[in-house]
Amino acid sequence: MLNSFKPLAAMTFCLLMLNACVTETTNPVFNVERSDPDALEDYLLLAIGYLDEGDLTSAKRHLQNAADIDANNSEMFGIWGLINSREGETELADTNFRRSLREDSSNSQARNNYAAFLFSQNRIEDAYEQLEIVVSDTEYGQRSQAFENMGIAALTLTRMDDAESAFIRAMQLNPNQLRSALELAAININNNNIQQNIMVNNFGNGRDDWSHMTEKMIVELLKEPYSMISKAFKEVNLNKNVPQNQNIRITNRRIGKVLVWEDNMWKNRDKDGTMTTVVDEKYYELDGYFRNMMDNNPERLKELMTESEISAYNKFANEFDQENNEENVNNPNKQLKTNQFKEDCFCELVDVLDNVKYNGDFIK
Repeated sequence: MLNSFKPLAAMTFCLLMLNACVTETTNPVFNVERSDPDALEDYLLLAIGYLDEGDLTSAKRHLQNAADIDANNSEMFGIWGLINSREGETELADTNFRRSLREDSSNSQARNNYAAFLFSQNRIEDAYEQLEIVVSDTEYGQRSQAFENMGIAALTLTRMDDAESAFIRAMQLNPNQLRSALELAAININNNNIQQNIMVNNFGNGRDDWSHMTEKMIVELLKEPYSMISKAFKEVNLNKNVPQNQNIRITNRRIGKVLVWEDNMWKNRDKDGTMTTVVDEKYYELDGYFRNMMDNNPERLKELMTESEISAYNKFANEFDQENNEENVNNPNKQLKTNQFKEDCFCELVDVLDNVKYNGDFIK
C-alpha cells in the first residue's frame, strides 16, 4: 500500500450522544422523589440536551442534581467527559471517561465518545483499541458509525486492510454510511493503481496527457464545438487506454463531492467546482490548438475544416468567452445553454470500481 495514502478530508468522529429534545419551563418542577430513577434519567437528558445546545452551565447543574441521586452513575461521568473535553480540560475529560467505563464497562455510548476524545488528542492507537471493543457490542444501536470511526482511525494508522474491513462492515450494517462508501472507493482505486503500476497525473492545471490525441481527433472535436468538451473529457479522462489520466471519480450522485487525484492521494472536492475546472481546461486546450493553427498554419486549418466549420467554432468560442467574462458569468441569460457538458455526462464516472465504461472509439 502507498505510505502517503491519507483520508480524503479532515477526520473527526461523530460524538454519539443520547438523543434528547429538551424544553424547560422557567421554574421546572419534577413531581418525583429525588431517589426516583426517573428523576435521574430526566437530569441526564437535560444535561445532554443543554450540552448539545452549548449551555454548559445548565448542563453541569443537572449533572450535579444527578450526582445527588446516584454518585456512581456511568452515563453521568460520560457526560462530564464530554463537557470537560468541550472546555479543553483534557486530563479531567480523560479521568471522567475512564471513570464512566469503570462504573459500567458495557457502556458503548461512553466508550465511543471516549474514542472520539482520544482521536482528538492524536492518541489514535488508543482510540482504535476502544472502538474494537465498541463494535463487538452487537446490541449497540450506533454500531455502523462505530465501524466507520474505526476505519478512519485505521486509515490514520495506515492500516489499509483494517480500514477497508471496517468500512465494509459499516456499509453492511448501514448502506447509508456515505463516508464509508467514499473511503472504500478511494481505497479500491488506490489499490488498482498500485496493482497496475500506473503513475496517475494530478488533476487540474493542464496536467492531463493529450499525447494520444492526433491532429485528426482534435479537428473532429473542433468541428462540433458544442459537444467537443464532453467528448474531449471522455477521450482524455475516461479512456481505458490512457489510465494515467483517470484522475477523477464520482462515488455517489447523492453527495455533491468527487474524488480527484492530487499529490499521490485521492482528495475530496466540490462537484460543481470540479466540473467548472474540467470544462475550462478542455476548452482552453482545444481553443489553444485552434488559435495556434490559425495563426501559424492557416492553410492547413482550411484543409481540415470548411469555412462554415471555422465560423461555427469562432461563434462558439465567442459565446464561451462571454460566458466566462466577469461581467456576464453570473447572468443566467448569458450562460452557454447549448454546451452539452451537463451533470449527466459528468456522472458517467459514477461506477466506483469498474469505473471506465468508455472504450475510446467515439470518433468515427
